[in-house]
Amino acid sequence: MATEQQVKDYWFGLIGKREGDPADDYRQVMQRLIDQGMQVNFVPEEQAKHNPDATFRGIKIVKDGNGTIRGNIQVPAHQRDDNGYYTHEFLVIRDRVQGQPPFVGPFDWGWHDRGGGTLYLLDEGSGGGEQPGGPGTTPPAGGMTPEQVQAMIDAALVPIREELATALKLGDAIALESDNGMILCAEGGGPNGPDQRFVLTSRLAINSWETWRLRKGKG
Repeated sequence: MATEQQVKDYWFGLIGKREGDPADDYRQVMQRLIDQGMQVNFVPEEQAKHNPDATFRGIKIVKDGNGTIRGNIQVPAHQRDDNGYYTHEFLVIRDRVQGQPPFVGPFDWGWHDRGGGTLYLLDEGSGGGEQPGGPGTTPPAGGMTPEQVQAMIDAALVPIREELATALKLGDAIALESDNGMILCAEGGGPNGPDQRFVLTSRLAINSWETWRLRKGKG
């Protein structure tokens, strides 16, 4: 049987976090996993059915009836719980002040076993096919699988890619605004040839005369 610690290590490897790290962005982190292919909520039919091809790596994110991520995950179980469900649930956030629910924030990443069926064996089934990174692989003792490493890299690159998507590039159109809100304007759109005088003035709105472009200088 997989131990709770193995499930915990696998989860924190997926999100690239440690227990106790700040988690005020937990919904964004968990949504990124969904965007990468992790599924949401075991429906009752799935919970009541034994899946011999699943492993504990078949994690699903829990959303409530309004579609809000609540900070819980569900894991397939090898044996049903007292309610007849083949799932096991963990709460993966905690209130930094109160510790356990009800939550008001700020949040940290946490780990609280909410109970369920007996977890799958490590080597049972193909496992992890629905997870970002593909089929799961049992890591060496104290180590991480290639899938966990890749998931950590992908999660770390997301904010960098988001920053790059909004960063200014050479050739981009810009406007220059003073501290009091005035926009720099090249009167008449600027001179039409060399050795002509630039006439600069101020405007309140940005149109073609107030638009400049980034160019690479010499040196």
